[in-house]
Amino acid sequence: MDKFKERVAKNFSEKAQNYSNLAVTQKLIAASLLEFSKGHIQRSDKILDLGCGPGTLGNIMKGYDLTQLDIAEGMCVLAAKNGYKTIIADMENIPMPDNSFDIVLSSMTLQWANDISEAIKEIKRVLKSGGKACFSLLLDDSFSEFKKNTSLAKSFNKYF
Repeated sequence: MDKFKERVAKNFSEKAQNYSNLAVTQKLIAASLLEFSKGHIQRSDKILDLGCGPGTLGNIMKGYDLTQLDIAEGMCVLAAKNGYKTIIADMENIPMPDNSFDIVLSSMTLQWANDISEAIKEIKRVLKSGGKACFSLLLDDSFSEFKKNTSLAKSFNKYF
């Protein structure tokens, strides 16, 4: 693992205990990702939560065949408490066989890749033929919509 990834893993691990309490926006975005994805997900699907953090999606997705993956050990420790299989690994080197998942979900994770194209290649590799990947990404002015539309944020409170 390179120095940047080591620093990311270390920083997120150190902040893991307080992350769930402070990451309100991240939770809203994760809930939005699930809302967007729900028409594509079946209970029988094998799902990868790429960059699972403290297990936000896993805490919402009870009863699914979900595997959680994060580079930060501290985040994985918290995520594993929801009972799903949890793997400490880098999204640019997913330690799973080809064609393992029907769905890959990733909420606000891809911006931490050294090379997003490598992360996308890995996602494609672990997806089954016909599988789907659903992402939420940070872009310029990503948070301006939340500032303008507080009703959007309130509509996702049902998840938390």
